[in-house]
Order: sequence, then structure tokens, then C-alpha cells
Amino acid sequence: MKEAKKVVFINPEYKEFVINRYIPCELRDYVNQKSIIIPNGVNDFWLKNKAKKYGWNNKKQINLIYVGDFSKNKNITTSINVAKKLKKLGYTIHFSIIGSLGVEEYRIKQLARKNKDIIKIFPRFEDKKNLLGMYRKSDIFIMPSFHETFGLVYLEAMSQGLPVIYSKGQGIDGYFKDGKVGYSVNPRSIDGIVEKIEMIITNFDKISENCYNSVEKFSWDEVGKMYQKIYI
Repeated sequence: MKEAKKVVFINPEYKEFVINRYIPCELRDYVNQKSIIIPNGVNDFWLKNKAKKYGWNNKKQINLIYVGDFSKNKNITTSINVAKKLKKLGYTIHFSIIGSLGVEEYRIKQLARKNKDIIKIFPRFEDKKNLLGMYRKSDIFIMPSFHETFGLVYLEAMSQGLPVIYSKGQGIDGYFKDGKVGYSVNPRSIDGIVEKIEMIITNFDKISENCYNSVEKFSWDEVGKMYQKIYI
């Protein structure tokens, strides 16, 4: 880092983490001054097929969605417990879990069978159009991973007007003010996640609109321009 002209971080939280954890105090300002944040870009398919959400009239019925693998890191068990807690609070819950592979796959499928009234598992979709349809049937995207370098699925969901639940200090945290496109959460706090989902419900229309409008800055064209500036 001392020799580099620029240091690129994928999100603001990782920049702060690395500089404060691994850089000696006397070099932090030096490294910080030449550090920049450049995100990953989202596939053009999602930007070309952006959609706004309209007419969510019955907010006691919530359609949650998760897309990814079944690793422990993705924390799907907590998301299932969140869905169960919402049900106890009187909400009608439909939680679509889309994916495959990972050490938690068998256990997650067992949990889904025990809670088949609220949970349905779908295999990974090879055709993006099928996944697009699932996003459009959903209301809120939930993925409180323990560790997440970026998480392109958050952007996919946002392109369809879905507010997102993401972990504090991980993934897209730091790109948006809390509450703008969803909320950062403690991935170990079921009650905390439930509270943030209810906050999304209260202000859904505004947050959904923000998601739709904010995702364009993650196009590869915009990301490419950021990298281009480094070399000009």
C-alpha cells in the first residue's frame, strides 16, 4: 500500500476496517488519502429490466426473498427465525429461498419442511428471467450475512424496487444512509431484524422508490469510468 499510487476498496466499511486494523497509526492518513471506493457493477440485464413496485395494499402480508447458497455465512437460519417471528406477530409470511449447495443445505431444507406454511425453497435459476419473476413477486430482500464483500444480489433486488436487509459493516453497508434503500442489521439479532422490516413496511413506498433510483450508479459503465479516472 505504501508503494501503490491508489488503493481501491470495494466498499466504505472494508476501507475503514483495513486502515484502522492493519495500517500503523503513523501511515493511516497517508494510505487514506490515496484510497478510493469502487463498487462491483451489476449485470446490465437488471438495469434494462428495472421495475417499480406498486400497489402493496395489504402490508400484513409480506413476501420475503433470499437468493444465494446455503453456507453458514449466509445466515439463512436467522432469516427463517425472523419469518417465524413475523408470523407470531400476526403477519402472513411467504418466504422464498432460492439457491443450492453449501453445508447448510440439508438443515435448511429440513427447516423449510417443518415450516412449509411460510417457507418454500426453489433451486437456483439458470435463466435470469425466472429469477426476475421471483423478485417481482416479492416485497423485501433479506440476507444478513456474517461476512459479505459486496453482494450483487442486493442490487438485483433493488432494481426491482425491493428494499433490502443487509448486515452492518458488510456488503453494501456504507453506500447508503441507513433507511434509504433498506436497513443494516446485527445478523445475530432476530428481534432487531424484525424491527427493521417493520420500519421498511411503514415507509415502504419511499424506500422502494429509492431502490429503483439508486441502482443505476452501479452499472458497469459507471464503474468503468471510476477505474478509467485512475489511469488518466
